[in-house]
Amino acid sequence: MIARALSIVAVAALLAGCAEQRFSRDAYARALYSAPGAAQPSRIVAREIEKLQRAREVGRSSALSSFASSDATLLPGGELAASWTPKLVWMSCDGRFAVSDGRFETADGRVGEYVTSWRRNLSGDYDWLQTMAALDDPQPPKRPEQPAPQPGEIVVDGLVSADGRVAHCKTPPAALPPAADGMTEMRSRDRTLAWRWTADGAGRNFEVMAWTADGWAKVMDHSWPAQEQE
Repeated sequence: MIARALSIVAVAALLAGCAEQRFSRDAYARALYSAPGAAQPSRIVAREIEKLQRAREVGRSSALSSFASSDATLLPGGELAASWTPKLVWMSCDGRFAVSDGRFETADGRVGEYVTSWRRNLSGDYDWLQTMAALDDPQPPKRPEQPAPQPGEIVVDGLVSADGRVAHCKTPPAALPPAADGMTEMRSRDRTLAWRWTADGAGRNFEVMAWTADGWAKVMDHSWPAQEQE
């Protein structure tokens, strides 16, 4: 019997990651607070795992569609992943918006990085807004194939160890540093989290800015080639 212990491990691991964040006690409290609407990065990890489970059941395209916001945008490379693991989540102070960053694997075993933005809907769940991904170049050595489980052996699949961070809440955010020319920008309603991207012939970029106790900080920064080798 194969036991797939995903959601519980993900939430516990991410909350442990929250304890390591170095910003205000207020931000830390929001990361752990259980009241509806509070900023809880663990909910994004749980949503990522739920989406992956749905993809295994009904296919990747159907899962992407069922978890998408009405104005979702699949950015270049966003369709590559067959499986994925979030590693870092940044959430706005009010918990309405978040961005997750992690690793993915294609159906043929290639790996890379992805980033996805999220918005809380009226039911309290999170829908994805934008997602972008790129293969590692060069690809790392392939992992050796694992032997098939023996009768009675328990295999735990997809253990998640993620770091959850919440934007600073007490001080009103200062003006956001200007984006590079040609970048599209979105920002949370409370103006504590912003993400920007561009995709053109010169390449692809995705960056996330968070308001912290020390001011604005660039907390995610990806630059990828314009084309992927399929």
